[in-house]
Amino acid sequence: MKKGLKKPLIACSVAAALIAATTISSLADSIDLNRNCSMTISAAAANSEYAEDLEAANVVLDVYKVASAVAVEGVDTYAYQVEGAYEKYAQTLEDTTDITNDEWKQLANDIAKDTLMGGSTIAKTVEGAAAGTQIGELKAGLYLVVARSEGLDNYVTTVEDEEGNESVVTLAQSKAYEYTYLPELVSLPTKEPDEDGERRTDTPGDWIYDLTGAYMKPEREDLYGNLIIEKTLDEWESSSPVTFVFKITAAKRGETVYSDVAGITFSGPGTQSITIEEKIPAGSEVTVEEIYSGASYTAVSGALQSVVILPISDEDVASVSFENTYDGGLVPGSGIINTFDYVETTAGSAEWVVTQTPEQ
Repeated sequence: MKKGLKKPLIACSVAAALIAATTISSLADSIDLNRNCSMTISAAAANSEYAEDLEAANVVLDVYKVASAVAVEGVDTYAYQVEGAYEKYAQTLEDTTDITNDEWKQLANDIAKDTLMGGSTIAKTVEGAAAGTQIGELKAGLYLVVARSEGLDNYVTTVEDEEGNESVVTLAQSKAYEYTYLPELVSLPTKEPDEDGERRTDTPGDWIYDLTGAYMKPEREDLYGNLIIEKTLDEWESSSPVTFVFKITAAKRGETVYSDVAGITFSGPGTQSITIEEKIPAGSEVTVEEIYSGASYTAVSGALQSVVILPISDEDVASVSFENTYDGGLVPGSGIINTFDYVETTAGSAEWVVTQTPEQ
């Protein structure tokens, strides 16, 4: 006889869900393992600061069945019978009484590694279900749930924590951020969470076959994009080169995230450009101001332009264009380029450091 299970991870909104054998009670309906189940899992908590941006990430869920639920004689609970592809976890899942929350997380990661990496051919039970929508017609059992952006290639990767421990994560991307999701194990059916947010089956109450209110807990980092500054000089005074200098300021979430200057030197009329590569967070609003153009050149276009930075994965690139012409004067112009870097000090703080380079 299989032992009752105590701690299968039940949903993404809690660290772990606990299943324990409990005597069949007349106060609640006993479990019906022939009844179909469902899960509704959102990409993040509704009140999360990530929620609005995640709508643009088109997060979908893939579901893999790890084990079926089988009845345990004499008690109102169930045990697991693993699916063929996950046979190596049969002993672990036979008795989970003493598994800690951290061990459940590690188990989810181990199963995800076998499922998603190394050329695995394990079939999805459900593929590409929109996060936050009901995934129905599920048989009772244990499921691996992974989140990703719809249509995103190479969405599986690994990350390391401060101790060097490696974890499998899946990715979702909006126009401004990259989100990382840990895999989750979800067990169906379940019961209402207790006062600590854990779903236990040794508490009173009916079995829940349709899991709702669950959500993933992603981490996120800025994506970065490129900025092209294009300069056209209609006419050139031929006695010496002329340098045009631009001040670049980027803000995101109300904070300045990038500040620098760049220059373009002409030795004849034409169009030139410079590219600021992968230094400005995507989604930033960038203001580019032409702050120096030599005394003999007049701006044809405006001296101040703004643009929003796109991620490098986007086919388009943020760009601004400026145009100047020679006004007939004979005042030469050249430049020094100041490069600003935000550098950590030995005391643990940080400060802006400027490096000056003569414009060639």
